[in-house]
Amino acid sequence: MTDAEVQKMLLGTWKYKDAYGDFFLTLESKGTFNTFRETAKTSAFQQVFVRAPVSSGTWILNNGQVTFRCTASVQRDRVNLQVPCAVRSISENALIFMDSRGQIVKGVKVR
Repeated sequence: MTDAEVQKMLLGTWKYKDAYGDFFLTLESKGTFNTFRETAKTSAFQQVFVRAPVSSGTWILNNGQVTFRCTASVQRDRVNLQVPCAVRSISENALIFMDSRGQIVKGVKVR
């Protein structure tokens, strides 16, 4: 696939699980991204899902590698960092990529 084809498929919101729970990544066509973490809390005998923003910034795709540049984050040490991720496989609703630590991550498209 070409970068243009992959980029079209990347647009939207992807969900994957990491060591802390559900993590969401939204990639927009204007080259920006934002992330949030969703947690479930029990309140008055019902579960409430809370979305907490994590980071935002810009992204580019070049030769199958997405590079994220963080411009805002709840973790100050991540601001201005560039993080590369290699797309290994992508379909309309599934994404497999290798993160910057070399771990394979599987995500599903939710929007």
